[in-house]
Amino acid sequence: MFTRRTLLTSTVLLGLVLTQSACSLIGYGIGSAINAGNRHSLTPQNLERETIEPGQKISLRLRDGDVVDGAYFGIERLPAYQYATRYAAARERQPDDVQLPALGDTVTLRMASVGELDAEFLGFDLYRVSVRSLGGTEPESLRPQEVAELRAPSGAAITGDVLALLISDGTLPFRSAVAMQMPPAIGRTGGRRLVPLDQVKHIEWTSGSGAQKTGLIIGAVLDIAALTAFAVCAATDCLEMSFAPS
Repeated sequence: MFTRRTLLTSTVLLGLVLTQSACSLIGYGIGSAINAGNRHSLTPQNLERETIEPGQKISLRLRDGDVVDGAYFGIERLPAYQYATRYAAARERQPDDVQLPALGDTVTLRMASVGELDAEFLGFDLYRVSVRSLGGTEPESLRPQEVAELRAPSGAAITGDVLALLISDGTLPFRSAVAMQMPPAIGRTGGRRLVPLDQVKHIEWTSGSGAQKTGLIIGAVLDIAALTAFAVCAATDCLEMSFAPS
């Protein structure tokens, strides 16, 4: 048989559970709001000045309007055959007055500062002209602003300003790509994907979910503390005394 005290205690505790459970939701909401303020966005030009942890979930907003979501695993070189195919297609798309050298051609670079450089042309990468000095072993990356003119074996020349424009608007393919681990989707399994950097307009991500977890934990602690206090009170005469008529 329920006594007046038991009924009163149960009613108060039920109200407490319904009310105090909001603490966890409020804590989670606060954490979500904090995370919303930790969103980051950068262009590929600035990627080397930012740190994205491997495994971080990111969104790639591409120049054609598509969005690629997945886990970031760094910047990698495209396979040589894949880059060669993309570069050949880009050469064919250029107007007649822009004659790009073929990969492996020996080109002459007239530098903006002083002198000329004869080098093997390797393509474009990370907003740079990629070459290897004749007789050298390591590739060199030159900013378009450092190049006054690039001359192909045919004698056709391209100014550094034109190169800078073609590179910045995504016309020329880059040798590097964003390595992504793709999540499973309807009709396909997840897998690894390389997204060429020249196709990327922006990279976006949020700094972890730690704030949400912290808010949830704080809310839960408040829940437990309140429930414990009322449980102790229920075991004593405090509720009955509190509601006793004066």
